[in-house]
Amino acid sequence: MSDINHEGRLVFDWQPKIDLPRQQVKLAFLLLQCFENAMPFGGNVTVCRVGDQWALTGEAEKLSINADLWELLTNPSAEVALDAAQVQFALAPITANSLDRSLIVESSQTKLRVRF
Repeated sequence: MSDINHEGRLVFDWQPKIDLPRQQVKLAFLLLQCFENAMPFGGNVTVCRVGDQWALTGEAEKLSINADLWELLTNPSAEVALDAAQVQFALAPITANSLDRSLIVESSQTKLRVRF
């Protein structure tokens, strides 16, 4: 993850240190792109895995959460117009569904967490 952190606004702490199922990692990276969208001024994102459960937590002084986009993660049938830079919000729930996982989103003014 050090290459991703280099000169970026966000600092990532990828805690899993073992080989992981490809589709789960794909979902984690799609969600990291969602975090990038919500944290335009920078911040810290921690990715951890306990057992088979994942948690991504982002903290920043200021978040910019587009509620319509984030609703797609828990309600994929929501009607939201997406542009190419937001496609991760449509792909993440599809990937989660293929893994028989649900996305759980929690947010406050300075903290954002997604579990699956």
